[in-house]
Amino acid sequence: MESQAFDTVDVSLVAQLTTSHIGQRAAYHLDSKGYASSLQINPTLDHELWEQMYKSAYSADAIMLLMHAPSVKQASYLLTEKDYETKLGALEWGVPHLTDELITEFIEAQSEATPFLPPLLQMGSLGAELQARLWALLEKHCDGQQQDTLSYVDAFTTVVTKYEILSDTQVVAVLERLYRHIHNRDNRYALNLSQMIDYRPTLIPLLIASPYRSNFLTALAISQHLRANTARSLYGALTQCSRYITKEILQDILGSLTRNPSVPYELRAKAIFWMNSSSLNIGTGAFSHSLNDLRISYEGLTALGLPPIEVTWDKAPADKQSEIVKHIDHIGISHFPTLGHLPRFSDPYTDLEQRNKEFIQKTLTPYLDHLGSSAWDLFLGLLEDWHGSMDALLEVVTTTITR
Repeated sequence: MESQAFDTVDVSLVAQLTTSHIGQRAAYHLDSKGYASSLQINPTLDHELWEQMYKSAYSADAIMLLMHAPSVKQASYLLTEKDYETKLGALEWGVPHLTDELITEFIEAQSEATPFLPPLLQMGSLGAELQARLWALLEKHCDGQQQDTLSYVDAFTTVVTKYEILSDTQVVAVLERLYRHIHNRDNRYALNLSQMIDYRPTLIPLLIASPYRSNFLTALAISQHLRANTARSLYGALTQCSRYITKEILQDILGSLTRNPSVPYELRAKAIFWMNSSSLNIGTGAFSHSLNDLRISYEGLTALGLPPIEVTWDKAPADKQSEIVKHIDHIGISHFPTLGHLPRFSDPYTDLEQRNKEFIQKTLTPYLDHLGSSAWDLFLGLLEDWHGSMDALLEVVTTTITR
């Protein structure tokens, strides 16, 4: 038996990760210590045990179980759920294995379906016909006030980034309507906008040309899809509408342009000098060091005649990677969903988490399954208060069960 550190493996972790239905039931019977919450998030939870737990679950536990429904049958419990908060909470977090047929049946059974439409659209795995139907229902039922909600904008973001039911012109029309209603010129929804642009760079020229472009410039300035012509158009639009933008937002936009490795260097230089101008008065103090670094960087790069990046950043040459990473680290990888899969920015299991998972699923589970349910009961019962090594514990279990 492979040795394993004991301060990292406890009953909760075993309940969460074991694929053994025998082991899951053994952990459930120890629920006086609260291990049901770990079982709820086990993606391989025994179906009968899932249903047993759901029937006696309070709202928060029912939501957690629906979030980790192991099959279509368990996901269908959403249709018979009576509690409004449980239904909405589960959908907002996401319910796996919901088919288009189940979703259609669910919508038709609700006396008021509108609150459920945004989280359903955000699932991102709907059939084309259902996508169009749910979006049409949401548009029909949402008045101007309801559109000024994060749930609506998040649903719209999913429609833009995951589905193909709206043209670029239709997308921009919705954005303009949204900003026309809220009458703001702040950075609201900048994350949503940057995600839309990251997935659909064809939006860029339309957004730059929009009468509401002052609301879009923050998201546009960070994009990996800017090219020489669109970057120049963006900079021109910024000079035209800068008087409508707060000083803080203008600083953000100019700072993004100076860092963005896809922006031509002459525009980055203009942005540096604008940031250093008396009108913004940010050339001293906190910004002076970074501005000086940027100016030195610009002068060195232009002297070498190095061009800006003209491809998506996952295909950029190696000598550009440090510049890309610096920009993304400053902005946040969530603004670049198409790059989130790259090793530098992905969020894999840590080495310890992966070792624990492999140990529990590939070593511990088959070993205890071979010894039977009594071994599981004994192992988990002793594990709660065990302070020795894993080898010693399993030796006690093996000796007890086989003698």
